[in-house]
Amino acid sequence: MKHLFIYFCIGFAILSCTHEIAQSTSISVLADKTHAVIPAPSIGDFHYVFDGKHNVNMAIEFSYQIIGNTDINKRRSLSLPAYSILGNTLLRKTEMDSFFATIDTLFHREQTKEFEYKQSHIFIPLVQRLKAMQQSQASEKVILLYSDLVEHSPLYNGYSTSHKRSMDKDYDTIVDLFQSHLTLDDYSGITLYIIYYPTSTLENQLFSDFCKIYKSVFKDTGLKIRIGMDNNITSSHE
Repeated sequence: MKHLFIYFCIGFAILSCTHEIAQSTSISVLADKTHAVIPAPSIGDFHYVFDGKHNVNMAIEFSYQIIGNTDINKRRSLSLPAYSILGNTLLRKTEMDSFFATIDTLFHREQTKEFEYKQSHIFIPLVQRLKAMQQSQASEKVILLYSDLVEHSPLYNGYSTSHKRSMDKDYDTIVDLFQSHLTLDDYSGITLYIIYYPTSTLENQLFSDFCKIYKSVFKDTGLKIRIGMDNNITSSHE
């Protein structure tokens, strides 16, 4: 009986280690470069997402993509494989520090570049990333969308003079238009952070309009939407 108990403890420990190793996070950054007042991605936001649930042994999948004039844009990727809990913790910490430092360098390098975009293709690139992320086997999936959300593309023009009238009288039509471009109807397990802070009354109104549209479009899809880094908007019925 004593030996059986020891074998049980060993087996439980192995299963626990395996479970911890299996944990993984997929995190994508979509950086809207169509307006100068849109916040730039920061490593601090990364740490906010990981705060309180950071497991140094987990695998991390990272991708970075600029949003601009087109639906399809170049994407940069970086990954950190899972690490055994029985491994060298000091070495793992060094690898983690290097991983985050590389991402931080990327953010700073992209911030120094100048972009001139006359249109804002926001929704389609987001839907594409949602589809790709839903196919990921990661246990946690996060998208950081740095954008004012104002669409200015063949899909819809949020800057048109008819936008306000459409919001007042044809809101359901706008929602149906955006929903018709969803490639999936289930985005459960994904959290979308929309990071933007309006600086004028007009910016605030447009951002509020598109937050409302996004909330309706993704209603009942299971997608969790957070405005900023601490204000939750549920995608379920209210």
